[in-house]
Amino acid sequence: MASFVDFVEQTVNTILHSIDEDTREYIASLISTEGSLSGDDKEETCEAVNALIEGADEDNAEELQKKLWAAIEVSSSSQQQQQQSNDDDIGQTTKLLEKKITIGDSDIKTFASGIVAQADADDDARGLSIATFFANQIGIRTEAAISEKKRRKLAQQKLREEAERREREIELENQMSLAATGDASADDGANFDDSVDNAQDCHLVNFNLPNKKGSGMDLLSNVNLTLARGRRYGLVGRNGCGKTTLMELISQRQVPGVPKNLSLLLVKQEIMGSDRTAMDTVVRSDTRREGLLAFIKKMEEEDDKAESLAKAYERLAIMEEESGPSEPRARKVLAGLGFKEEMMVKPTSKLSGGWRMRVSLACALFASPNLLLLDEPTNHLDLEAVLWLERYLNKDFKGTLLIVSHDRHFLNEVVTDVLHFHRETLTCYKGDINTFEETRDERRKNQIRLRDEQEAKRKHMQSYIDKHSEQGSNGPSAARQRKSRMKKMERIGMQGASQGRKYKISYEGAVEEVEEYVEDEEVALDFPDPGTFDSNIVELDRVKFGYEGAELLMKSVDMVVNNKSRVALLGRNGCGKSTLIKLIVGALTPMSGRAKIDGRAKIEYLAQHQLEQLDPYSCPLDTMKERYPGDGGMAQELLLRKYLAKFGLGGEVLPTQKIHTMSGGQKCRLCLGAAMYRQPHLLILDEPTNHLDLETTEALIDAIKSFKGGVLLVSHDQHLLTSCCKDMYVVQGGEVEKLSGGGMDGAAFAKYKKDVIAGRR
Repeated sequence: MASFVDFVEQTVNTILHSIDEDTREYIASLISTEGSLSGDDKEETCEAVNALIEGADEDNAEELQKKLWAAIEVSSSSQQQQQQSNDDDIGQTTKLLEKKITIGDSDIKTFASGIVAQADADDDARGLSIATFFANQIGIRTEAAISEKKRRKLAQQKLREEAERREREIELENQMSLAATGDASADDGANFDDSVDNAQDCHLVNFNLPNKKGSGMDLLSNVNLTLARGRRYGLVGRNGCGKTTLMELISQRQVPGVPKNLSLLLVKQEIMGSDRTAMDTVVRSDTRREGLLAFIKKMEEEDDKAESLAKAYERLAIMEEESGPSEPRARKVLAGLGFKEEMMVKPTSKLSGGWRMRVSLACALFASPNLLLLDEPTNHLDLEAVLWLERYLNKDFKGTLLIVSHDRHFLNEVVTDVLHFHRETLTCYKGDINTFEETRDERRKNQIRLRDEQEAKRKHMQSYIDKHSEQGSNGPSAARQRKSRMKKMERIGMQGASQGRKYKISYEGAVEEVEEYVEDEEVALDFPDPGTFDSNIVELDRVKFGYEGAELLMKSVDMVVNNKSRVALLGRNGCGKSTLIKLIVGALTPMSGRAKIDGRAKIEYLAQHQLEQLDPYSCPLDTMKERYPGDGGMAQELLLRKYLAKFGLGGEVLPTQKIHTMSGGQKCRLCLGAAMYRQPHLLILDEPTNHLDLETTEALIDAIKSFKGGVLLVSHDQHLLTSCCKDMYVVQGGEVEKLSGGGMDGAAFAKYKKDVIAGRR
């Protein structure tokens, strides 16, 4: 049984969760002090605590006081007599509190304390659900785990397939229309030409961006944007602002100004596999060719369309003569991205996330569109593939690029311009991310300075009017001056209103009003303190591992992880990083050697497929309730709402928003928040910056730096790794090699990067 001090702390935090943390701590200390609830001290302690509660929450003070003392009285009695009270009301309170106390420990059976989840043996429905979740995270194949994972994955796949079906139909209809006319529409004023070299600027005029949730204000209103031919634009902005929605509408040609004869392709951030092979997926990505084939099929069904059919066949012949037959060309592209022949004919559902992303990139190369839209293209890619993509976009791709990415270094290497999606506006900056941030900061300082100057002039003008009004009339001239300045004060902010602009009045005349600069809400991630841990959490000593009949995956691994660790695991996709993680958390047993995991430690692992674990039709609040239900009462819900706010999911809308309508970054923050709720001693993150915006990535870096537990990262994000990790290990050929020099100064990673480029890694 927990000590009385621990019980009091838990009880106070549970019942008085609406009161600020400092007051709760003080109340807990008063109650748990030795002798404070006995003899003459008891009445004084009760009065002091009641006064604190009333001062902190006057409206609910009486109810909170009653609940608190009932729970404390029962606990005191049970501590002394070890028996349950017969009073029904008090008994219910005790039951409620006991559930809350144990939810972080014994109620959750998981690999997280070095124990493989026993989902099939758990008769409790809630325990089964929780154990199933953790089993799926680490890949433990129990019947319940497989069933639940399949259900959620199918739900997400259904939504994605429906969206892709609609998008493909729209694009094929557009291409069939072009095939029917044989040239561009009259509005485009140009000859029909599919080549990237003849792509024109894309002028998106006076368009609105609707809210994806179907309600609320538009994300953009009356925006004009020009995507100039051959420029590479980085689209940046906070998670949930509408970046992905904007790219989807452009790809669907639902934004005014996208030329009908402009070929385009969107590569999405969440890659869902299907029964279609990699080869077929790439061939079908060329919607110009697919649209022409669909048009030919339609004409063949109509007897009087011989002339149109002949022209269509002529265009198809020209297309294949210029580009080459489809399948050999697709095979060449896939081979260039590392695909073996057997992988090309494998269903994409059987490929890993990294290889599925390469299929999407192969589609981009194969189709060679005029406008390429990339949404988080580096997700699931190893460093080798990221470097290859950098080179391709910089040297080989000749079209216009619009890209969303969390990878700061990648954006700096690729983009020529930055589009800032901010407060329902789009602002274009020349240069890379570093230049954008410098320019934006300079504009911010300048706006604040001009605003201060404006307000100083306004204050001076008002002072003049007030002063001379108090003195009375000083002659006709003074009266005219006061009247003139009063009229100017009245007109401030009114001139130019008909043109949609605000103006101020200066001593020289009317100029545009300087708006007050509104600072963005700071992004912060609050990782709870797991408390001290006085020994190593994980020790691997000459560990060997492999599957029966196969080559060893781990040959002789030595590694120590403790609550001070900041470790990075590097290596190509498929090198064995996931196997090493499973050994670290106890999900796999070594063939030889020793893997010691301290049973007292709580370990959390966020896998690369974390978003697939979310129920798309659920919401953040229900997701947390499912994992941490407590007693199911309002107090637990309020506690979870407050907790979600620490991960940017607070307010009235986000906690109950359907997950399938949320951005990738919002889903990622939900997964991170759910993992941290148990206050783990060791946090293992596999590609944690996938889907996060630049600001949230910086917040994650700060959270990792200040976290009191250990952290192990699997990532290719150079900025994240060199900002957080003291030690870097490379997994290669069954060996785990610690890089010399550490990671915080970037030297170790820079050397590793050179080795990758040179083919030594």
